[in-house]
Amino acid sequence: MSAEQTRLVVYDGLKLLAALGVVLFHAGVPGRDVWYAGMFVFVFFLGYAPGRAQPWAGLLQSRARRLLLPWLIWCAVYYALGLYRGTAWIPGMPLDPFSLLIGPAIHLWFLPFAFICGLVFAGLRPVWPARPLAPQLAGLVLILAAGIVLNRHSDLPAPAGQWLVSFPMAAAGFLCSVHRGRGAGAAILLSTMAVAGACLALGFVDGALQAVVAAPVCLIALSWRGRGHPVLVRAGETAFGVYLVHPAVFLLLWKLAPALGKTPYGFGLTAFALSVALVALLRLWPPARRVL
Repeated sequence: MSAEQTRLVVYDGLKLLAALGVVLFHAGVPGRDVWYAGMFVFVFFLGYAPGRAQPWAGLLQSRARRLLLPWLIWCAVYYALGLYRGTAWIPGMPLDPFSLLIGPAIHLWFLPFAFICGLVFAGLRPVWPARPLAPQLAGLVLILAAGIVLNRHSDLPAPAGQWLVSFPMAAAGFLCSVHRGRGAGAAILLSTMAVAGACLALGFVDGALQAVVAAPVCLIALSWRGRGHPVLVRAGETAFGVYLVHPAVFLLLWKLAPALGKTPYGFGLTAFALSVALVALLRLWPPARRVL
């Protein structure tokens, strides 16, 4: 079968659904922690997608163009918005060094994380042993449990906490990309779900609840392959942009329709719809596609 016929069809649409989850989480809707599982879907496929094999110089260039360039540009956009609101850092004020790994808006933490993970996994993938699975699965269980527990008790500054609870899900994606059989993928994701479920039963929510929700969804996405549908492909292409622009859309809505803030779901869904429309419009201009 061709690469097009083995495309992860569900993931095309799932990316936009995951972006919706992140938007609703940031809108503060009831059940927001469940919606944050959308981020864990992104993180899993960050580890899973191997990308095109290429020399290190080309890999660095392509990853920087895809992730660091948008990060720098959107850092500038959100810094300008911060200056307008009077919340931006200015010279002479205390500066948390960890904030340099985020930028002026907390959701931007994902882009440097994705850049580093992509390089790490690209280096590991050619040399990582495909067998045996059992000890690798045990290692994944340990880092998943450790990430959830340490995030709860260590009070790490951002973005260290986000990186800590997200990396195990990215590692699960990486293992699924190495062990390509359906049985291996199911074992990896069901083990992830079981460990996260045990942590959730013990009272750990951050990282555990999201992994419990995201793992079976990722398993379905891995199992459903075929020829890509143009509508789903187009939907998936807007997801990254929606993730980047939605806090700016929040600010616009709070300014123009403050009453919407009294209904979190109405606010979140409106912000999502406006973000999708804005990204779709901006992507008609080819240079904008580089940062969306």
